[in-house]
Amino acid sequence: MDRILILISILLFTAFSIPSKRFFDEASQFNLTEIQAGKLAVKKGSPTVIKLGREMVKYHSFAQSELHGLVEKNGLKISTTPDEEQNSVLSGLRNLSGKAFDSAYFSIQYNYYRKAISIFTEESQTGTNPSFRTYAGKHLPKLQMHLQMFEGNRPAMKISMDSVK
Repeated sequence: MDRILILISILLFTAFSIPSKRFFDEASQFNLTEIQAGKLAVKKGSPTVIKLGREMVKYHSFAQSELHGLVEKNGLKISTTPDEEQNSVLSGLRNLSGKAFDSAYFSIQYNYYRKAISIFTEESQTGTNPSFRTYAGKHLPKLQMHLQMFEGNRPAMKISMDSVK
């Protein structure tokens, strides 16, 4: 009987921790990519993009630090570097300059924030660990605000789409 209870406990813990671990890996990847893209924006962007880049580096460094502490507290490990896809996007940004860089940066950010908001919304509503749900819910309004900032730069995104054609 004790073995069955232990096995059930392990299965329940695993079932509850995997989705949250996936959320934290994705959140970590997002933060890390935003930090790297923000640093590129500070180096290569127009004054508006430089300002946004600085804000992204500051905010996502804070969010990543908080995330790291929460994950450690719960005995988990998360990604500490951007994945291949995100490295490819960052590499593409490194190869651009001027208006092409600015518009690509806006477009990439817009798409990343839309995806991140979906991930954070899901975790804040259906996450099984209360501290993980709280983290997602706490950062969701700021992510939505950032998305609105990037949406406000749609004309710059169009330049990016036109220059790629």
